[in-house]
Amino acid sequence: MLGEFYNSEGIDSRDVSRFFYINTLEAWLIYNDDEIYYSMLHHFEDIEYYPACDGINKAIKFIENVVEYKKIKRKIFYDIMLEIY
Repeated sequence: MLGEFYNSEGIDSRDVSRFFYINTLEAWLIYNDDEIYYSMLHHFEDIEYYPACDGINKAIKFIENVVEYKKIKRKIFYDIMLEIY
């Protein structure tokens, strides 16, 4: 499927961006090593395939927000538990 988007002419850049966004999120659920996704981002920047960069960037930002929220949520829960005990 990736080859289909990567090699096709005339595909709307929003579709390509959405494809990379969804696939990056799906991949992160399986393997959440951030370095891989930053490496992929740099690869597509190097070959100037900017719709892919857009999708990967959006996914990375979404993931960072979720991870940050999880850390905050954990700290709030910890503080409440300390208060209760």
